[in-house]
Amino acid sequence: MGNVSVTYKAPEGENKVLEAYGHTFFDGKPTEIEDTPANKDVLDKIESHPLFEATGRSAAASPGQQSKADAKAAGYGGEEEDDNEDGKAKKKAR
Repeated sequence: MGNVSVTYKAPEGENKVLEAYGHTFFDGKPTEIEDTPANKDVLDKIESHPLFEATGRSAAASPGQQSKADAKAAGYGGEEEDDNEDGKAKKKAR
């Protein structure tokens, strides 16, 4: 596991320095965060946050990599969605 380069992109008129997730980020300047199991939750949040750009994370560690079919095959996702007559999704047990 290596390092993930995280860049904070401050919105117009906002502070150029942000303290979040136990790190200090400067607008437009990459901050290195170790890609370790201890930092998994932090990196998951950063990768899904619109004000951050993260590069260098291993594909296996990135969130959302497992398809629904793969999740079902692995025994996760015990419910399936089905549409009601009104078009709204309902959950049904497998």
